[in-house]
Amino acid sequence: MLEGARVVMWKELRELKKIKYAYYSTILMPIFFTSLMVSIQYLINFQAASSPPEDLGPWKDTIPKGMTPSQGIVYVFAHQWLFFLPLMPAAVTTLIASYSVIGEKQQKTLEPLLSTPLGEIDLLLGKALAAPALVGTYLATIVYTAAVVYLTYPILGFAVFPNAYWASIAFLMTPAVGLLGTVVCLVISSKATDVRSAQQIGALAVMPAILFLFLQMSGFVGFNYVLVAGLSIALFLLDGWLFLVAKEVFERENILTRWK
Repeated sequence: MLEGARVVMWKELRELKKIKYAYYSTILMPIFFTSLMVSIQYLINFQAASSPPEDLGPWKDTIPKGMTPSQGIVYVFAHQWLFFLPLMPAAVTTLIASYSVIGEKQQKTLEPLLSTPLGEIDLLLGKALAAPALVGTYLATIVYTAAVVYLTYPILGFAVFPNAYWASIAFLMTPAVGLLGTVVCLVISSKATDVRSAQQIGALAVMPAILFLFLQMSGFVGFNYVLVAGLSIALFLLDGWLFLVAKEVFERENILTRWK
C-alpha cells in the first residue's frame, strides 16, 4: 500500500509544476507571511520603546512575572504571530488538493490513474502526502524564529524562542491544520465539479486556527502549550476521520463517468 501511495505522491509533485498558481503560491505565501510577521514585530518593538504602554489589559496574566509593560507587549506579540504559521500550509494545501481530483479530471490526466489497480487508500494517501506546503512553512518558521529572537533579545534580555508553546504550534498545530486542509479538499473534490467551489469550501479548514487566534488576541486564552497540544490532537483525530470519509465518497467509477 505504501509503495502505491509513494508512486502517486511523486506523480503529484511532478504535476504541481504545471499548476502555476499553486506552484508559485507554495513559494510566495511563506515569504509573504514571514515578511509581514517580522515587519509587524519590528514596528511593535519600535512602538514599545517610543511609547511604552501603561497597562497590558487582557494580556497582563500571559507574560512572565517581572516584565515591564514594554517588555510584555513585545513578548505577547512575538507569541501571537506564531498562529499565522498554521495558516500557511492550510491555505496552500487547499489550492493544491482541490486541484488533485477536479483539475486532473479537467486536464484529462485522472482517468489513466484511476484505471490502474491502485486502491483508494493509495490514491488518496499519495495525494495527501504530495502537498509540499509544510516544507515552505518550516523554512518560514526558521526564518521567523531567528528574526524575532534577533529583534526581541535586546529588549527582553533572553531568547523568546524556542519554547514549549513554539514547539506545540510548529510541530503539532501546523501539520494538523495543513492536513485538515488537504483531506477536506479531497472530500469536496471527490463530489464537486468545479475547482473554485472546492477551494472556497476547503478554506473552512483554517477556521480552527483563526478562532484560536481570535480568542488569544482577545485575551481569553494565554500561551498555553497544553491547550494547543490538546486542540492539535483533536484535529489529528478529525483528519483521520475525514480521510476515511474521503475513502468512502471517492467513487472511482462515478468519477470516471460523471463528466463524460
